[in-house]
Amino acid sequence: GKGYLDGRWVCSFAGIVPADAPRLVCVMVAEDPHPPQGTSVYGGTIAGPIFARIGAQAMARLDVPPSVPVENPRAASVP
Repeated sequence: GKGYLDGRWVCSFAGIVPADAPRLVCVMVAEDPHPPQGTSVYGGTIAGPIFARIGAQAMARLDVPPSVPVENPRAASVP
C-alpha cells in the first residue's frame, strides 16, 4: 500500500521543558531506528531519551534550574 513499508518505522516524541513553566518545545523524530534486540519501537523508548538529554542540556545552557534534582543529565542513555 501507499505510505507504508514493511519493517520500517518512524518514531516521534514531543515534549516541553520545564513542565511547570515551559521555555522549550521540542519534537524528536527517529526515522528507521535500529534499537537493540528486545527494545520496543515506540516514540517514548526511542526518541524520548534523546529528548530528555537535549532538554536537560538546553535548560543548563539557558541557566534554568531543574524543577526536581537531576543526578547527571549528561549521562542520560541514548539508544
